[in-house]
Amino acid sequence: MEKVVECPCGAVVRASDEDELVRMTQSHASEVHDMEMSREQVLSMAYPA
Repeated sequence: MEKVVECPCGAVVRASDEDELVRMTQSHASEVHDMEMSREQVLSMAYPA
């Protein structure tokens, strides 16, 4: 099942599995916002698409 994370900046991350979603969201947080996110933080923001 696809999951989605919406960043407060307006970026939307979509992925078909949790590992990919976590990786993509962590990459966005690091590259755009210069911040680190744990797997738990990412998954707490995720919802089914």
